[in-house]
Amino acid sequence: MEIVIDTDYTRNTLFQSVKNTKKSLFSHSNPNTSSFYKKIENADTNDGECNVELTKCPYSQEIIVKDIKFKVQSSVLESFVMSVYSVS
Repeated sequence: MEIVIDTDYTRNTLFQSVKNTKKSLFSHSNPNTSSFYKKIENADTNDGECNVELTKCPYSQEIIVKDIKFKVQSSVLESFVMSVYSVS
């Protein structure tokens, strides 16, 4: 999972997760709950926190992604965007 800002000439990564497998992302400790959250660990070089809300499909046994939330301090985001567009 990545969150990037593309400019005309470069791709800049704001968040990049460590590698997740289907088994690690969709498994949860309480099978009786219909909805649960997973914190997605970020790579060492990125700032921010990503949480994914997963839910059981009411029509099958599949688990689907319901919501993705990314949090980063506004000062970090502002600094990142300024550096991407070379604004001082």
